[in-house]
Amino acid sequence: MELAGWMKDIYQLPPVANSDEKDEPQPHDYPPVHPSQPGAFVEIIDLGSPSVSSGDEVVMPGDAADIRRRSSTPDSIITESVEPIIATHPELISAAIPVNHTDESQLASISTIRRCLLADLIEYSDRKRVVSKAISKLRADDRELIRNRVQLIGKMASTREITACVDMLWSGESKLRGVLPRDMPKILVFVNLFLSWWFCRDYLKGPKASKADLADLKLSIEDGSAKMDVFYDYVHTVMGTTFSEKALQHPERPSQAEIIEISDDDD
Repeated sequence: MELAGWMKDIYQLPPVANSDEKDEPQPHDYPPVHPSQPGAFVEIIDLGSPSVSSGDEVVMPGDAADIRRRSSTPDSIITESVEPIIATHPELISAAIPVNHTDESQLASISTIRRCLLADLIEYSDRKRVVSKAISKLRADDRELIRNRVQLIGKMASTREITACVDMLWSGESKLRGVLPRDMPKILVFVNLFLSWWFCRDYLKGPKASKADLADLKLSIEDGSAKMDVFYDYVHTVMGTTFSEKALQHPERPSQAEIIEISDDDD
């Protein structure tokens, strides 16, 4: 038993290192060296120069090349390359367009009339377009009142109503004899449109005519120079062209007269 225990202790002893292996240097694990990649950080240490302060910038290889390119590029090119391109929206540009005051205004589209400047129409005494401009600003029910009057009442009755209303306004009254109060607003819408024609301004929006102005208008109606028949004919026409029911469904579309046809013929 003692011999067996002794043999067991011998086998449990650690192996004795070979003296030859002790003299050989042991290999060390060093990180593998990879070839430099483009754009990799390169730091050059100059042992003969003072240490770099913390405020100095470290230049990357790519940055150095970019600095060289910038130094040889004119400032004007750099400015053009960095200025943002701002998209221009046509809808933000002023919608006012020049108007040919000698063409046929009764064939204009709703969109064209809306783009006309009232001040420009007044300056050129463009009474027809002033009337069209006033109609374009009316409420839908008031516009239909005018349509019904020119289609159902007729020219003679409409001109008589205008004459009676001018006398009423000149005398400072507010109603006509023999006319129901509920019918007065319908008549006044048409009369105010005529006053827009005569005074060449949007009379529906004001200001109202003075008594002296109404007196001059009364004289013009009596001698026939007010041309109420011309006014009536124009309103009757534009209610079937510019402000027709079809045109009112698509007010943004140009009228047929405003469409320019381009021929494919070479002749």
